[in-house]
Amino acid sequence: MDFVVSNFSFENSNQIGELFYSGACARTVGDKLLVRQSADFRYFGKYADKLENIDITKPVDDDDFYFVADYCAGDKNITLQTDIIGYEAVFMWRKGNLFAFSDDVLKLAEVVNKSSHGHVKLDESKVREFLFFALCLFEDTIFTDIKRLPPASVIEVDVKSGDSAISVYDEFKMSGAYADVDEAAKGIDTYLDKYFADHYQEGIRYGIGMSGGLDSRVGAYYAKKHGYDIHPIFIGVKRNKFGIKTNDVKRAETVNSYFGFAPIKYYDPRTVDLRSKVEHDTKGAPNMSSNIHQNMGVLPGFDVLI
Repeated sequence: MDFVVSNFSFENSNQIGELFYSGACARTVGDKLLVRQSADFRYFGKYADKLENIDITKPVDDDDFYFVADYCAGDKNITLQTDIIGYEAVFMWRKGNLFAFSDDVLKLAEVVNKSSHGHVKLDESKVREFLFFALCLFEDTIFTDIKRLPPASVIEVDVKSGDSAISVYDEFKMSGAYADVDEAAKGIDTYLDKYFADHYQEGIRYGIGMSGGLDSRVGAYYAKKHGYDIHPIFIGVKRNKFGIKTNDVKRAETVNSYFGFAPIKYYDPRTVDLRSKVEHDTKGAPNMSSNIHQNMGVLPGFDVLI
């Protein structure tokens, strides 16, 4: 949990004006409450200083994913902004004139349930939806009264009434900007190359799921090009019932050998406790695909998973 903000008091919270807050990504500067979270810093629970001096009413000019919020003691509203695709997930609970929001849906539910203002429960229909689709549709979550904030939005929330107004600052559209396949391929190459170059951090161990498929091959190529410290992993059954390596493993080892990475570490998903997987799913992906999140905190040996 990197932040919780609400208009009611909760355990170990600090107060500024009409609001209460806690967490590493929320801080006060004078009479202002600033929430600054960035994908670059999220893995380390740090406040994103680079986003401190921004105009929150305008789209943040940054190529990183982020969530930001501004409030000045005495103001009527707190202003929130989500990144263009909503990569930095933030969840909002509302009841009457009360509200709370956080990047950690379990912490948010805990804060509400420990207060005298409401009780968050599992929504059975949404749990079924999550299990069937591996995500909850729209901005729903598996909890009652908790929604995910929409992407590419500036949201004004009245700190007393809880009323909100949302304006969308951008929409993701296919523009047909490329004339042919070769031009499109060059554009994708330029973007991925820049992304990996910009997001490299020295001293960080990067894990990569080495399946031998398209994602792992592309990720491995750009990671190696830019000097990432790669620790390949394979999640799956290494050998079939006859003791023979599966085709997936053979393909993964071929690709890994081509790039010259360290030997692959294998993790059999059958050895992971089901309860812990469900807990990681719920915390990491309450309304989106759980392909990666189900193994967070379970797999050792790296700091960031590509």
